[in-house]
Amino acid sequence: MPRDVIVPEDRRETYESLKFAPATRAGDMVYLSGIVASYRDDETDADQEAAIERAFVSIDSVLKASGADWDDIVDVTTYHVDMMSHIGAYTRVKDRWIKEPYPSWTAIGVTRLFPERSLVEIKVTAYAPQ
Repeated sequence: MPRDVIVPEDRRETYESLKFAPATRAGDMVYLSGIVASYRDDETDADQEAAIERAFVSIDSVLKASGADWDDIVDVTTYHVDMMSHIGAYTRVKDRWIKEPYPSWTAIGVTRLFPERSLVEIKVTAYAPQ
């Protein structure tokens, strides 16, 4: 099956330097690489929602570049550095972006993410026939 690499222009440098695609389309399926919610240098734990919101905006950009949207998402996997301390902020942001019918969701606790000061990595899969 042929596959198409999805690289929005604002992600071209990451694609070339780290050598991974923000998303790959294989037939009717679109697989997004994980997008990390990280604190900026001047942010603290009080800024969890802002960090997570930026990740969802990035996901939105990659979905649009692939020809998909939030209604096409069928599966979400999240990797949380400290799930219990920020699951509330994650859920509030998620609920603004993801509507019924809800996709499958798996939440996994991890010890570290890249880059430093990351709290959650979000990976989505969409079914988006062309």
